[in-house]
Amino acid sequence: MLYLIGLNFALRSGDEHRNLTVDQFEIDKDDTGEFLLYSEKTSKCYQRGLKDFGVPPKCVRAYASDDRNKCVVAIFRKYCSLRPTNSRVMYLRPLVKPRDDQWYSQQAVGKHTLQQTVGKMCKQAGFEGFYSNHSLRATCATRLFQSGIDEQLIARTTGHRSTAVREYKRVSTAQEKESAT
Repeated sequence: MLYLIGLNFALRSGDEHRNLTVDQFEIDKDDTGEFLLYSEKTSKCYQRGLKDFGVPPKCVRAYASDDRNKCVVAIFRKYCSLRPTNSRVMYLRPLVKPRDDQWYSQQAVGKHTLQQTVGKMCKQAGFEGFYSNHSLRATCATRLFQSGIDEQLIARTTGHRSTAVREYKRVSTAQEKESAT
């Protein structure tokens, strides 16, 4: 869940993930299809203070995919079906002995565990270098850029209100070849 949420909704740190609650997510549908809607409460860029007056909180949609193994909507639905319904915390610790109908306890995953998750996943996958939860945010912005999405829409997805989103633009090999011709 952390990987998909970080990648699709451009969250930055373990703290941002740690403060997530289930009620910030909603499955809905429009003319394009089914999607998971994320509504930001607070973040580094949105503290809900005076400087944020009149600025709407970040709301991002992640649409369902045909590949159910990678579909954020299907995985979120499955995750919710296997967790206690009376817990608001997003990430819960797995049960030592999961049951058919419940895989997670009431206890939240620790802050340090959340901060280290992406780095551990990347290391296990054989990636070299330093990776963190923020890497998912950069990957989200880069993918949007490489798909030809306008910079303003990328900023809205990432929550940036400055030109900092430009730092995430990474040109793909295909884009380099296209510009050379």
